[in-house]
Amino acid sequence: MRVCAQALEFFEACEVPRPTTIRTNTLKARRRDLAQALINRGINVEPLEKWSKVGLQIFDSPVPIGMRHYPQMVSCGARTNHSLFYNCLYQVRRPSTLLAIT
Repeated sequence: MRVCAQALEFFEACEVPRPTTIRTNTLKARRRDLAQALINRGINVEPLEKWSKVGLQIFDSPVPIGMRHYPQMVSCGARTNHSLFYNCLYQVRRPSTLLAIT
């Protein structure tokens, strides 16, 4: 029975969505400036202090964060708020890609 409980716990953990994280393009912006610009747009962000000096975690966003939603928004005539993304101030990344390779 213990194996079944562990398997069920594993499957439930797989259903939890992974956090959305972004990497600041340090050639164009500082993380705190990017975070403030996102907060001003109504996006709830927090720095990834333990992982990286350039990463931010997105908790809540009224607009899509990355590129994959853009064609659908343009085709339906929606007003987009992606100036930060299209000016290359950040990239959508997983936290593990923010770790330094040693």
